[in-house]
Amino acid sequence: MDEAVDEMHASSPPYQKAIAKAQRLLEMLRVDDTASGLMLKPPRSTTSSDMAGMRDAVQSGYALRARFAFDETIDPYADVLATLGSKEISDNIELLWWHNFDTLRDDELCPLTGAMFDNVVNDKAGIIIAVNNFTPAHKAEKKYAHLSTFSSQRPPLPKLKNWLDVAYLQWQSCTLKNDLCYVLRANIHNAETLAMMGHLLCENANNAIIYSPSQSPRGMQRMRPRWPGVVFDMAEEEAAALLGTPNGNGVGWLLIQRKQELGHKVIATVSIFFSELVYGDGDIEEQPNLLFYIQDVNDSGTCGQNPPSCTRL
Repeated sequence: MDEAVDEMHASSPPYQKAIAKAQRLLEMLRVDDTASGLMLKPPRSTTSSDMAGMRDAVQSGYALRARFAFDETIDPYADVLATLGSKEISDNIELLWWHNFDTLRDDELCPLTGAMFDNVVNDKAGIIIAVNNFTPAHKAEKKYAHLSTFSSQRPPLPKLKNWLDVAYLQWQSCTLKNDLCYVLRANIHNAETLAMMGHLLCENANNAIIYSPSQSPRGMQRMRPRWPGVVFDMAEEEAAALLGTPNGNGVGWLLIQRKQELGHKVIATVSIFFSELVYGDGDIEEQPNLLFYIQDVNDSGTCGQNPPSCTRL
């Protein structure tokens, strides 16, 4: 995290930009697919993605692999999954897609980017865990940093290039269910998202919490919150600020673009919590996470409900 955490406050441009982005997403989430399509620029008859299946992944140059998730992948989130009703390692399918092949797109060479999408699908818990994702745009930006963003020398990106499309296709490949109840953005590294999380947890630029429990107007604990974390309702400004971050934005668009497949769903709440990855030598890596709770638009049932022991802000 950098000094952006120190400078961010409720009236700062990054905070207000995230709020504005989230408000648009929330409006599109509330209405049906046709109405949300009309909110696009330019308007469309639908917001549905044209990425329909595994064939799109192969044709876009991806190498596909699926396996039972290893302990080191799942261990930091074992408490989360147990709370959601899943305790068996075999419930978790880890899907790793690498952009390793050149392809042609509209008769133009689309070279491999080295992008990687590593997500876990657990349909028993109704969750997608975004473990480690580097998009083609992210990889290309590093590779072609010497060229202008709009330079004609930059080759095109593959047709399948966004986390939200890959995440849905991976979910679809593992289950026939449409009851997606949670999306966990795990072990977050995006600086913009981390800055927002730090601001909401009152952290300074050195990752140190700068208040004591007695000073905190909302009574938060001094240490960074472990599972089940600190939960914000989507009616609160803080939740909107998290939805408007790069890691939240993809979750919103996933639900907007997949209304026909997943049903009309909205985000109910979002939780900030920190997990620990313990290495063989005893070193501990602290991992920041966002868990988005998803519900059907008119549903007050159990899908996407907050854990009973969560800390509400």
